[in-house]
Amino acid sequence: MNYENIGKFITKKRKEKNLTQKDLAEELKITDRAVSRWERGLGCPDISLLESLSKILDVTILELLHGKEIKDKEKENQVIVNILHKNSKTLKIWKTITLVFLNFLLLFSICSFYFLFLFPSKIEKDETRTLYPIVSESMSPALKLYDIAIVKKKDIKEIKVGDIIAYVSNAKIANGMTLIHRVVDKKSDIESGEIYLEIKGDHNYVNDEGMVTSANLIGVLEKRIPFLGRLLPIKVLSGVIAFFNILVILSLLLLDFIQLKNHKKKL
Repeated sequence: MNYENIGKFITKKRKEKNLTQKDLAEELKITDRAVSRWERGLGCPDISLLESLSKILDVTILELLHGKEIKDKEKENQVIVNILHKNSKTLKIWKTITLVFLNFLLLFSICSFYFLFLFPSKIEKDETRTLYPIVSESMSPALKLYDIAIVKKKDIKEIKVGDIIAYVSNAKIANGMTLIHRVVDKKSDIESGEIYLEIKGDHNYVNDEGMVTSANLIGVLEKRIPFLGRLLPIKVLSGVIAFFNILVILSLLLLDFIQLKNHKKKL
């Protein structure tokens, strides 16, 4: 935009209407100094004033922005239509990009919740959880790599030799990790009555280090779900999950608000 041309055009149209700078300023509810700046080409009317200014001077907004009269009104209308069409097209593109992005976030959010509750990065004893991924081939072929084991809580007295159980290992190499192996022997302390289970992976050559007692027993294998654990290598942090879920919710609420606002404008 050429501020000087706009200023001269405003001056010309103001004088045609027999208005002083002060008169024009009062009608626009601004200072006459602002009008003076426009007419000297030192500034341009704010976009919020264009509609009112065009009505007072009896010109179109496009003529104000061009700083001259446009005799071909049909051409002027075409320019406006082209601008609106371009803006509409741009808006549609951005709405499409926004929807795709929100759908991606929503999908990521759902998957993140799935991984968070089914595939924690460190598998620890959890009384509320019954699903455990198989992360090694130690129980092949009974339990294959990436299977999901469904574990049922059971009293150690009911465990039999041959059962596949889940327990929290106290071995040096796997301390605190949940292992799912087979019971190969069951012993009982005569004095204390404490029951001890010897465990071994079907694919391993030696028994697991340490014994399983009621303190570190989780439960017995009830059934397995094949292949579901193939997504296990993806590591997810709970803080990141929470952030993305909140972001998805806020984004969807914002989109709903924009759509509602646009709908009200159409009404």
